[in-house]
Amino acid sequence: IDHTGASRAFAFMIAARRSDSSQRPTFDVELVASMRTAYRRAATLVAAEDVRIRALCDTVAPTKPPRIFVWGANEYATRIGQRLAEIGCLNAHVIDSAASKIGTMHEGFSHAIEPPMFSGDEPEGCVVLLCSPAWNMQIRTQIETSRLRKARIIDAINWQPPAQETIRLLATPSRR
Repeated sequence: IDHTGASRAFAFMIAARRSDSSQRPTFDVELVASMRTAYRRAATLVAAEDVRIRALCDTVAPTKPPRIFVWGANEYATRIGQRLAEIGCLNAHVIDSAASKIGTMHEGFSHAIEPPMFSGDEPEGCVVLLCSPAWNMQIRTQIETSRLRKARIIDAINWQPPAQETIRLLATPSRR
């Protein structure tokens, strides 16, 4: 949670309270207040990210692509997989280049993580959601030179919903 602004000290404080209530750590009142502020800020950022991911999935899934590939087995993929499963879109496959991840299950997906190898018979109209903050440009190049070159490629990290979609999703409670 570092990138969201929440502090590790706040997390340690919660863990300490739960592990042994007789030895609660004492923190300066100002430090506790700043930790709570950071936590609230992080919760707001996480909620906004959930709205964005819901909008992305709600935009992609109704087009009924023959397959959705989510490239990058990470927290973005988890959120996308959970939302796609919620709306009944079960044709999503998570793929990753890391050998340690291939073959393992990833939350939100009904298929194990697959390597990025595509057959010549992949149907046209596939969608690839790029979920790697550091490698999306390289992944895009790899897709464009592969047998999936006719796939619709969407950078899931930077995609933003149209304004009216954001308003609709904010008014609709999440099923989480």
